[in-house]
Amino acid sequence: MLIGAGKIEKLKGWLLDELYQKKLQSTTGFILLLVMSILTTFIITKTPSTFGLFIIGGLVGCLVLILAFVDSFFALTLAIIVSIVGNPIHKYLLRPIPFGVLVDVLIMINFIGCISMQLREKRWNTKTIMHPVTFVQIIFTLYMMLQFFNTNMHSHQGYFGVARRIPVFLAVYFIAIYNLNNIKFLKKFIVFWLVVALITAFYAFYQEFAGITNYELRYYNSNEKALKLVFIGGRFRKFSFFNDPTSFGIFMAISGLLFMVLSMGPFKTRIKIGLFISSLIMFIAMAFSGTRTAYAIVPIGIVIFALMTITHKRTLIIASFFTVVMAVILYGPFYGNRTINRIRSTFKFSEDASLNVRDVNRAFIQPYIYEHPFGGGVATSGVPGKIFNPNHYLAGFPPDSAYLQTAMELGWIGLFLMLLVAYVNMRTTIKGYYRSYDPKIKTYYLSFATVIFTIIVAQYAQYALSFTNRLFYMILLACIVKLIDFDKKPDSIEPQPSQ
Repeated sequence: MLIGAGKIEKLKGWLLDELYQKKLQSTTGFILLLVMSILTTFIITKTPSTFGLFIIGGLVGCLVLILAFVDSFFALTLAIIVSIVGNPIHKYLLRPIPFGVLVDVLIMINFIGCISMQLREKRWNTKTIMHPVTFVQIIFTLYMMLQFFNTNMHSHQGYFGVARRIPVFLAVYFIAIYNLNNIKFLKKFIVFWLVVALITAFYAFYQEFAGITNYELRYYNSNEKALKLVFIGGRFRKFSFFNDPTSFGIFMAISGLLFMVLSMGPFKTRIKIGLFISSLIMFIAMAFSGTRTAYAIVPIGIVIFALMTITHKRTLIIASFFTVVMAVILYGPFYGNRTINRIRSTFKFSEDASLNVRDVNRAFIQPYIYEHPFGGGVATSGVPGKIFNPNHYLAGFPPDSAYLQTAMELGWIGLFLMLLVAYVNMRTTIKGYYRSYDPKIKTYYLSFATVIFTIIVAQYAQYALSFTNRLFYMILLACIVKLIDFDKKPDSIEPQPSQ
């Protein structure tokens, strides 16, 4: 019995090592995958096609779940890819597919895997748990959970649709925190972000010059509300693989700023050139989206970049370049291009009637916000309010920004917590930039500060963090917490070429 128990423990340890440490990237893993391939082929040839496909789907699903359990990078990247690819599939099938549930499952399975690994290693990072960024995220999450008891809501159906995502985003943050033990995970994440941004940008180019595909036209012709948001001024706003032009445009804006700032860092010349060209491609794709918020936050991002690096020569170069580009776009002799005309309209505040309407709406709703410190409840304003709380005072009231929506639904207490989260995130990033020594680490902090600040500003105009954008954002927050751990002291840094 003792021998049998010892063998079982040894076998268990070997399996855990193959799954957690090697992640099937070994001879055993190769043999396992080979056996599964042979078994799948045998099943296909010996069973009816429908049953065979069902078995194959089950085997593939099991393999994906195992990989998602043991490999965080695989789980996170697959979750982001599914959140993007699910949009064109939904449009093609003309019916909603619960891809969001699949994303939640992938993330939570990996979260459980990370916890089990920590239990096995007995490695708990209490310093990270008590970090201000982590602390405010947990506080805001708890406040969202407490909103369940908000008596101003007439129905909890809309609340569950929003609240179920909050733990998922927090899990993404902790997964990234756990895996950021070395700079390798960060570099892989940046490369993945670059690839995703370029692919979605190039598809927007395809939509602009080759036209919207037939299945996309069929979808918008069957959905009048969506068509009104996409077809403006006699042309389609480009949305690429995203659900709408707004989320795509903001993703292109923050991605372009991220890689533009990274191109200024102490990297090899070919990498810097590639990153800068990539950022220009993303900015052009952003222009095709027709998203005014995205147009506005790009110069804002350049301003924060310039303020943080005001003493560097490269700052003058990049600021001068974009100043010239903006001057040409705004005042150049181009009058027939609809994309340029929409960009110009973004900065003509005196001619924007919607600003006056927003001011009137905000003044009207302020008494309600003052009288309800905990808000009217989740999913009680705007269109969701009409659906889930049709008789609510806020139902149908347009939340013209993330901040106003938070103030209405979560109260001024919720708004205060939201602003506190933004402040702590921005403060941590700026402090990390000025306290770090390694030029590469400083460049990462600078790029992250640019992205975080532009998102904070974009939230004033609308809800800027769509589902996919928030997944990227939560991983980015984990990066700003752990990045300082990779910093090197001056005596260990190799001399960098002058910028």
